[in-house]
Amino acid sequence: MSTLSNPLNHSALLATATDAASYAAHMIMDHFGLAHGYEKAPGAVVTDVDVEIERRLRRRLHTATGFAVMGEETGGELGAEPTWVIDPIDGTSNFITGNPDCAVLISLVVDNRVEVAVTVIPQRGLRYTAVRGGQLVRNGVPQTGTRRCDPTVEVVGLSAINQLAFDLAQTTLRPRVTGSVGVNLAYAAQGIFSAAVSTSPHVWDNAAGALLCESAGLEVRALDGQEWTPRSGPLVAGTHEAVETVLDTMRAQHH
Repeated sequence: MSTLSNPLNHSALLATATDAASYAAHMIMDHFGLAHGYEKAPGAVVTDVDVEIERRLRRRLHTATGFAVMGEETGGELGAEPTWVIDPIDGTSNFITGNPDCAVLISLVVDNRVEVAVTVIPQRGLRYTAVRGGQLVRNGVPQTGTRRCDPTVEVVGLSAINQLAFDLAQTTLRPRVTGSVGVNLAYAAQGIFSAAVSTSPHVWDNAAGALLCESAGLEVRALDGQEWTPRSGPLVAGTHEAVETVLDTMRAQHH
C-alpha cells in the first residue's frame, strides 16, 4: 500500500518517478542500437527491451506507491484512483536504429489531470520534470523564463510525415519530424520548438509532455481547440501564435 499521504506529496512522487525513469534510461543506453524489433500491430514496432523496461517500471512504481499502473506494452486503464502512465521507450524505431531521439515517459494522472511528469532522453543527456503548479525543470535546474524560439525560425515538431506536415510547411512554421511525441513535447517545453503536435490518441504518449509544456507557460489544447485532458487524445502544445497556426491549418484541411 502507499505510504504517501493525501493530498498528494508531489515532491515524493516526483522523486519516485525520476528514480524509475533514470533506471529505465540506463537500460535504454545498454541496448541502444542493438535490440531487434518485431511488429506488435500493423505499423507498430516493439522490442523485448520495451517490454522488460515496462515490466520493471510497473513493479517499482506500484511497490513504491501502491498506485495503479497503465503502460503502452501491457495495458491498464485510467480510473478514479491515481494511475502511473508509462511509455518505456517512446520512439522505439529510433531506439532500434541508433537515433538518439527516443525517451522514457512517466506521468501520474489523478482525476483526469496530470500531476507529475518525467521525460528522459538518455542519449542526449536530458531529463525534464514537472509537477502541477510548478516550473519546468531541466536536468535539475528550474527553467525560469524558458528560452523561446527566434521568431524568424518557428519550428513545429511532428512524430510522423503526414499531410499535416506538408500543409504546415506552407505556413510560417517549419515542420521537423523526430519520430517521438515525447521528444517533440520536451523540445517545445524547452523552447527548441515553437509547437509540437501529437496525433496519437494514447495517453502514454501525451501526458508527460503535456504537463512539461504547461509548466513552461505554453498552451496545451486538444485538436478541436478545447482544453486538453488525459482523456482528450491528440494535442497541440506551444506558443499561442504557433498553436493557432496549427489549429487553423487543421481546420482548413476539413473544408
